[in-house]
Amino acid sequence: MRFGPGVLRRPSRRRVVGLAASTVIALSAVLLAAGGTLDSITGIRSRPVLDPEALAVAERFATAPCPPGPTTTLALVSGLAGSMRLDEVVPTPGLSSLASAAGGTLFLGVRNGSVLRLRPSAATPELFIDLSEDTSTVTDQGLLGLSVDPAAERLYVLRTDRRGDLVLTSHALETEAAPEPAAGRELLRIAEPSPLHNGGGLVFGSDGLLYIGVGDGGPLGDPYGNGADPDDLLGTVLRLDPTRTGDPEGSPVEVWASGLRNPFRLASGSDGSVWITDVGSNC
Repeated sequence: MRFGPGVLRRPSRRRVVGLAASTVIALSAVLLAAGGTLDSITGIRSRPVLDPEALAVAERFATAPCPPGPTTTLALVSGLAGSMRLDEVVPTPGLSSLASAAGGTLFLGVRNGSVLRLRPSAATPELFIDLSEDTSTVTDQGLLGLSVDPAAERLYVLRTDRRGDLVLTSHALETEAAPEPAAGRELLRIAEPSPLHNGGGLVFGSDGLLYIGVGDGGPLGDPYGNGADPDDLLGTVLRLDPTRTGDPEGSPVEVWASGLRNPFRLASGSDGSVWITDVGSNC
């Protein structure tokens, strides 16, 4: 799916994550007046957490083999010259995401909650961030996405914590004058109703804003229908302005696209578009 300027914009439906209607105006004013770093915003759990019996059923079906589907013919891009060779650079079991910084440094996200850093001059990566003690890896959970903000020289990490919440944190690429917590700065927290379909797409667009894929949290059969609910933050792509300036004005977070199932990968185009890789329950 492709969304971009003029394709899907909902300025009239902007919603600050996790704020009750009666407190939106007051807290927005506080955020705007405070300045500086974006404070943490907490999401609303709009659906009950699955009970253990239902969760066991969901996990069993989540690991079941997919039924054979129809044969599909793909139209490949023509006119490309040359060849491609793939060389293994760093064997990384559990690798879930990858991000690059200026100068060629690579950050490797591992599903267990650790982030490795591979400098251009190094043969092996080093441990950069360790969030494994507070990262859940049940079914679809884990460290799901990484993205680097070149303007602010910060690394953004999207993962699920031990409570099953989807958590977005930012981390300095280099040591700052003022030390920050080892867990980074928490910017966003959204409660997921199950460990299935938790999203994970994370990318900075050409507009300098961060796009965040949030899964609908629905197990097999989509019993909650979160993606079809325009007032639910689940099943969406959120757009966050780390500096709280420009568009969206007055709110650091807005719902940019909705009606999704599990936007687990995002990509940014040079023309301002953002591409979404979505997946449903039928493989």
